[in-house]
Amino acid sequence: AKLVVASRGRIDPTALQTLAPKQLSRILKGPIALDQATALEDRKEMIEKLRIARTAGTGTLVEEAALRKLAALYLNAGAYEDYLSVISRYMRAFARSPYAMGTYSGFAGFAASDAGLQRREEIR
Repeated sequence: AKLVVASRGRIDPTALQTLAPKQLSRILKGPIALDQATALEDRKEMIEKLRIARTAGTGTLVEEAALRKLAALYLNAGAYEDYLSVISRYMRAFARSPYAMGTYSGFAGFAASDAGLQRREEIR
């Protein structure tokens, strides 16, 4: 990947936004997609970048961060099936992470909410 480097050898942060993560090597694909997702306003674009980051960085901090961000996006959007899928993956893969407690708190809040109660009734 060609990065635009500004004077004094520093990477121009706007250059990262011009890269196409799917065309990068696996080692760069996840971190670049995660970085790009954090700078986006459009929810659909953000989800697409986070999905790329998640699959490119399976088992890494990149996947963990992508899953946490996806969970928050889905929960805030009311996309409960997607939220439960993402949170399930997170809990299986990153149960011992120092970041997990915050994620568990978010899940507990969802489970106690009307949407969570309704979802539990649908499962039964």
